[in-house]
This record gives sequence, C-alpha cells and structure tokens, in this order.
Amino acid sequence: MGLLKRLRAAPAEAIAPAVPESTPGWLPVLSPGELLQPHAAVLAQVRQQVGVPIAHWNALYQPLLEGYAAFVQQLPASEAHHHRERGGLLQHGLDTTLTALTLRRGILLPPGSTAEHLAEKQDVWTYATASAALLHDLGKPVVDQQIALRTRDGCELGRWNPLAGPIRPPAAYYSIHYVRGRRYRLHTRLPPMLTHHLVPAQALEWLVQDLDVFEAWLAVISGGDSELAGPLGQIIHQADGVSVAGDLGGDSGPVAAVAARRPLAERLAAALRRPLRAVAAEAAQGEVRQQADRQQGQQQADHAAALAA
Repeated sequence: MGLLKRLRAAPAEAIAPAVPESTPGWLPVLSPGELLQPHAAVLAQVRQQVGVPIAHWNALYQPLLEGYAAFVQQLPASEAHHHRERGGLLQHGLDTTLTALTLRRGILLPPGSTAEHLAEKQDVWTYATASAALLHDLGKPVVDQQIALRTRDGCELGRWNPLAGPIRPPAAYYSIHYVRGRRYRLHTRLPPMLTHHLVPAQALEWLVQDLDVFEAWLAVISGGDSELAGPLGQIIHQADGVSVAGDLGGDSGPVAAVAARRPLAERLAAALRRPLRAVAAEAAQGEVRQQADRQQGQQQADHAAALAA
C-alpha cells in the first residue's frame, strides 16, 4: 500500500502513429498505441476490473500493457494451434488477463487471511494476477520463433534478440519464421528473463516486498511448482484455458485468416459458471494440511521435551 500512496497522476503522452507502407511477407513495427487501439473495449474492462485510481493505472498498468504490446507486436501465439493469426499473441495475452481478473474476484487472496489483511493485500494480488496472466506466454518469441528484421529502405538487420528487449529502430519491418524441432513448453520457463523489459521497476519492487505474493507470482510466470503457485496459478491456468478454448472453438477458417471467435463476454460467462469453489477448496485444504503439519511438529517437540525432562 505504501507504493500506491506515493504515486501521483501524470499526464498521458499522446501517441502519433506513423504506419509504414505494407511490404509483402513483412509486418510493420507499430507503436503500442496502434497495437492496443483495436483492443480498447477489452482494456476498458481490464481497467474496470482492476479498480485502481488513475495515478496507479498510469504508473503500474499502462506501462505493463504498452510494454507487452511493443514486445509481441503482431506475432501469432502459435503456428497451427490457438491464436495462430496475426496479432494472436497480443489478443491471447489480453483475453487471458481479463478472464484472470474476473476469476480473481471470486477468490480470496491470500487464502485463510483476516478481512483486514485481505483488504491490505488486495491491490498487490490483483497486480500479480494481471501481470502473470499477461506474461505467461512471453517466452514464445525466444524459443519458438525467429524474427528477421529490416529497415524501412530494405536493409537486412539480422534476427531480433528478444532477450535484449522489444524491437527498436532502425528496424521498421519484421518477418516471422518458426523454429523446427521446438521443445514443448520450454517457453513457459522464460518470462522471468524478460519481465524487466515490461514490468515497471516500482511494480517489481512492490511485488517483492510481499514474499508470499512474489513466490506465487514467480512460480506462475516460470512454469514452476504448482504448489508454490497456489490459487494464483490455478486462476491463470483456468483463464489461459478459457482463451484457448474460445479461440479454437470459433476458428473454422484457414490458418492465415483471422479467427472468428466466440465473444469474450460469452467465454467469461462460461468460465464463471465453472466451479470456482474448487479453487478455493483446494486452497483451504492446503491451509488445513499446513495447520496439521504445524500441530504434529509441536506435538513431537512437546513429546521430546517431556522425555528429556
């Protein structure tokens, strides 16, 4: 909460698009504003779900969303599976984020806390939810795709190195090629190597100040231990599944075509009809197991002390 209190409103920077002319086989490098404009409705819903003041939105969420858009550009999320069309990775990230935030409203984080503690940690858990959902597939351009770059006048620049950050000038165009013999789900372990390019430094500092939040968040974005990820991991997993199923369920056209998806509102409604209580129940069971372990440990210590006496 200390970070949120320190933030002050700052005027939004105007974005002046300068879209290059289309080049066959190459996509133009676009600004975050150009990339996010078609998703204005989803972004408005994300902002509503987050429910933070404009100062906090501008400082924490807007840079994250713009950084993600600048990084993934119009890359597809896969070659022949979900969100395989142009811009699919951006669409999937935003859909998953909105769905995760909607699901998060039905889950108390952290589980087993008092009302005061839940209220105190609400905003940081919400940010962890949004950022983990957005970043969960960020490693795909690193190991699943190879992106060739060129300047506006056609000079070849070689391959983009995502580990060095988003595509920058003088690159003006890029083309997408898929790595053959890709290692299944290796991309899920890479987002921690990329987050500093997208997540504001003050947001990372905020997350790490609460080790329970940070441990769960890190487990999610590194494809790590599901027990460490806890309810946060379950939320992201379910939201990811809703986005994937919604895209595949509505895609009846060729690979190159833009998929005809079920409306996002319909997919969210379907997700919310699923038994969210199961997520909460699993979290509660975890709390019960931890309490039982603590009680057993105390009993063993008491028994040892009695024998020593």
